[in-house]
Amino acid sequence: VLVSPLLANDLGDFLLRMLEIGLNGLYHVAGGDCLSKYDFGVLIAKTFGLDAGLIHPVGVDAGGLRAPRGRRLCLDGLKIQDELGVPLPRAREGLARFKALRLERRPADLKRMARTSGIVREGADG
Repeated sequence: VLVSPLLANDLGDFLLRMLEIGLNGLYHVAGGDCLSKYDFGVLIAKTFGLDAGLIHPVGVDAGGLRAPRGRRLCLDGLKIQDELGVPLPRAREGLARFKALRLERRPADLKRMARTSGIVREGADG
């Protein structure tokens, strides 16, 4: 299965830019790559220094899912790229930013903020 992975932070940035300039209509906001979930998993492993050899490609049909699944789920984000004048972020770039945020302990900060605000209950792992 092919996908266009995009860091949630990048999605937020795109949405804010869209609001700032008053865009409306249908836009595909997606990553600039179209790659298999396997390749994305390998990229994640390599980014975080994990053993990519533990990841094995498996076809969607091997999952035993009842409903049919698409094989190419990549989105064409050229329209939003042209409107905003910025390139779509590549998967490797997004993962590098995600790793930097993790090293800065940003996820822990967000969890602490959510607990303080009452969005997440104490003791919840979410």
